[in-house]
Amino acid sequence: MASYKVSAYVRGDTAFIAAEFAGKAKHKFSGEFVVTVPRALELVEIHTGGGGVTATGINGTVHAESGGGAIRVEDVGGSVTAQTGGERVEIGNVGGDVKVHSGGGRVAIGAVKGSVNAYSGGGDLVLVSSERDAVLESGAGDIQVQRCGGHLRVETEGGNISLGDVVGPVDAETGGGSIRLASAKGPVQAETGAGRIELDGIRTAHAETGEGDIVARLVSGADRSDSSLETAAGDVRVFLVSSLNVTVRASIDMASGHTIRSDFPEIRIRSEGEWGPRELTAEGSLNGGGPLLKIRTTTGNIVIVRSQ
Repeated sequence: MASYKVSAYVRGDTAFIAAEFAGKAKHKFSGEFVVTVPRALELVEIHTGGGGVTATGINGTVHAESGGGAIRVEDVGGSVTAQTGGERVEIGNVGGDVKVHSGGGRVAIGAVKGSVNAYSGGGDLVLVSSERDAVLESGAGDIQVQRCGGHLRVETEGGNISLGDVVGPVDAETGGGSIRLASAKGPVQAETGAGRIELDGIRTAHAETGEGDIVARLVSGADRSDSSLETAAGDVRVFLVSSLNVTVRASIDMASGHTIRSDFPEIRIRSEGEWGPRELTAEGSLNGGGPLLKIRTTTGNIVIVRSQ
């Protein structure tokens, strides 16, 4: 005990509480510190070599760092920065921006009024909502976002991506998992090495998968531009509202045993090639034409459905 020193002192308008172990076997010693502070505190900084960190009920900014312990932050009026070597991170309601880095643990973030930037070396990432832009990256885990009020960018090396309502553009990429999106008012970029892509309530999208089906539901709206849906091996099913003005070009490179079906008589389907792999193409303009919708699969079916 004599080798463990706790110091408390003040410099300017800042109070410091520091604990240091001067012995040789500090891995056999552990301590817990509970510090009660006024809620109106402007800034809290917590650093620990390996233990867990909890901070709640602060109006100002919180910076929390652990060499390997879990971090939990809740009910903070300002911004939050949290970093740990590999444990989980839990962030509750935050009035400012959130920045999180975990070496490999799960990261869960609640309602954030600012922007979000979160990274995990291999754990899952979960975000309830952010009112501004959000960036989430994982080395291998799944990513889930319920709502984003700005530009959303998510990337994982191999996990699944599940996204709710997004006010701005969406950039989603995974090395081999599936991608699902409930709705987006901005343009959507979705790419997976091998997985299914489902895009609902979108205006413009560029989606590509190396192996898997694509399902997309296009709706009308301002700032629409050209879209493309491509898979190397899989079916593509597209739902188009009746009032949508769009120009459709669809193709199956190796169509033997596969077909193109359409609910719109304006889209004309024709077959090319008498010997070898047969190619099917379809083209047409709906409601006078508009932004180009390109649909392509190397081997699979294409279905274009009229929706309300």
